[in-house]
Amino acid sequence: MHKVGSGWEISQPFLALLEAKRAFKYVRLDESTGNYIPVISNENLAQCLGEAIITKKGNPLFLKEDVFLIAANSTYMCFFHFKFGDDYVEYLDATNETAQRELVNDEGKDTCVYMHGMKWYNLLLWEGRRNALCHILSVLRWHDARDVRRQAAGDFTEGSDDYDLPYGSGDNIDHGFDSDSMDTEL
Repeated sequence: MHKVGSGWEISQPFLALLEAKRAFKYVRLDESTGNYIPVISNENLAQCLGEAIITKKGNPLFLKEDVFLIAANSTYMCFFHFKFGDDYVEYLDATNETAQRELVNDEGKDTCVYMHGMKWYNLLLWEGRRNALCHILSVLRWHDARDVRRQAAGDFTEGSDDYDLPYGSGDNIDHGFDSDSMDTEL
C-alpha cells in the first residue's frame, strides 16, 4: 500500500481471498465462557484450500509465497494463512501419480501446504471486531513488508508488467460454491 494524497492505493489486487457463507451448519457451546463457537466442516476447509491453490497457481508473479483467506459467516470472521512448500507447484505440475509420489518421497523436496487458522471472531462483540481489524491490518502489513523485500531483491519494481497481469490465465473459473454452511471446529 502506498499513500496517495489523502488516501491509500493498493499496489496489487491479491491481498486475501474472501470466503463467505450464510450460516454455520454446526456450532458448539463453550461451557467455560457460555459462548457459541462455530464449527467448520472438512469439506469447507478443503474448499478453502482448493481456492488458495487455484489462486497461488493462477498468479505466480504476485503470489510467490503465501495466500491468506478470510472466512466470514453470519457475524463471525476467521483468518487462514496458507504457506506453500518450495516444490508444491512442481508437485501440481507432475504429469502422473508416479511422478507425484517420487516428489513426495524425496526428502529434499517440500511439497506440502501448511495451513494456520485463527479462532473465529464474533463481530457482534467489541473484542471480536478489534481482533478481526488487527488481523486485517496484519495482512496488509505482511504484504507491504513482502513487497519491500521483493523490491530490495530486484524481484519487481512498481509500474512493471507484474502489476498489469490479469487474474489467472483469463479463463472464466467456476469456483463451484455449493454449500452455504461451514461446519468443523478449528
